[in-house]
Amino acid sequence: MSDDQDPRFGHDDLFTDSGADTLHITVNGTTDELSSARDLLRYTLADLPEEFVIDALLVADELITDTLRSSGGPALLHVRRTNGGYCLQIEVTTLGAKPPTVSLAEASQGLQVGRIILEQLAANWGVEQNASSTTTWAALDIPPVTVTKPRAST
Repeated sequence: MSDDQDPRFGHDDLFTDSGADTLHITVNGTTDELSSARDLLRYTLADLPEEFVIDALLVADELITDTLRSSGGPALLHVRRTNGGYCLQIEVTTLGAKPPTVSLAEASQGLQVGRIILEQLAANWGVEQNASSTTTWAALDIPPVTVTKPRAST
């Protein structure tokens, strides 16, 4: 694969560890950067079932968007597989002590859409804050991957 085909090309703040099990990328909030972050996450999770990848993209997008709205950016997206590869940890960290609101968008019943997404798709989620940064995180259980063996011809 040439550099111009690799979705990581041009991102000097991105690195992966142990076979793309860890992803770090800084997002400032432009449409191109958000799209690039989604593409990089999809690329990193390419070995997982498509339904899971879509869920992970929704959760990551919600965490990134809410963090950028709340703080004005920039934010660091950190994605890693934990628990022996059975859990995907998505974290979005920004400088500043103001915690994200998880999400400002509201459904017609007045419920927060972001909270609904997190509670439906994540096994667990939360916000951690210290004097210099706020991290909003979500953990998704990675489903077992079923390998289908071709039938032997008779």
